[in-house]
Amino acid sequence: MRAPPLAIAVLFAAGVSIPTGSPSASEAGPVYDVDRLPEIVRQIATGEFQCDLAGSIEAFGYVAVSTDRGSTLFAVPCFPADVNLESLLVEIESDGTAWLHSLAESPEGGRLERVTNPVILDRGTRLTTASFYGPDGDCGLFTSYRHDPDRGGYLIVEQREKPDCGGDYAPPETYPVIWSLN
Repeated sequence: MRAPPLAIAVLFAAGVSIPTGSPSASEAGPVYDVDRLPEIVRQIATGEFQCDLAGSIEAFGYVAVSTDRGSTLFAVPCFPADVNLESLLVEIESDGTAWLHSLAESPEGGRLERVTNPVILDRGTRLTTASFYGPDGDCGLFTSYRHDPDRGGYLIVEQREKPDCGGDYAPPETYPVIWSLN
């Protein structure tokens, strides 16, 4: 049996509910065939990042989302994993131009080109990431982003963290807020 959509599979396995908003997905759901991934996305993933596309896409599938910007946003798993699935976010514009999104690691700075457990929401206007500190998914860091059309990328809007792994599970979107843009 194949896993549910990329990242959602990991979150469901850990008992995590999906954040408020409408999860976006391709009409057909996750795609488990690496040959259906556009060549330019495969080149980005296997070039500099040396992703194991065959193993990770077979296990988790990739998601392609038609954005409200007229482009397609791909969430592509890089390596098979347990609770933390590192993925690339690659966007292809209507003219065929492709580029890799890098996200703010924290409000203080740092950039991530591989993101952990991404969930694309509302046709690509929002996305979330979740990094779990323990194998049970009972602690970690949850980050929310919104698309900023002026910058052409994603702006971090909130971080939540539960640093203590003690077996008491809570969905990451309910972790205590440690930073907010508002």
